[in-house]
Amino acid sequence: MAPFYTDASMTTLKPEADFTAAWKALKDEDRTDMIGDCGDDALKAKHGDFCNMANQLGGHQ
Repeated sequence: MAPFYTDASMTTLKPEADFTAAWKALKDEDRTDMIGDCGDDALKAKHGDFCNMANQLGGHQ
């Protein structure tokens, strides 16, 4: 998930354009896996901003 964050602690997302570029660089199966992982409440609580962006880009919002 590091390509989507500005810092090693993964608390600040990269700007939307950078996030989108990193998202599009993934394989379809990796994007699907990440969206699936965002269904986990613990992961969603820790990386809510990431999950919101991933779901938006993945067409799930």
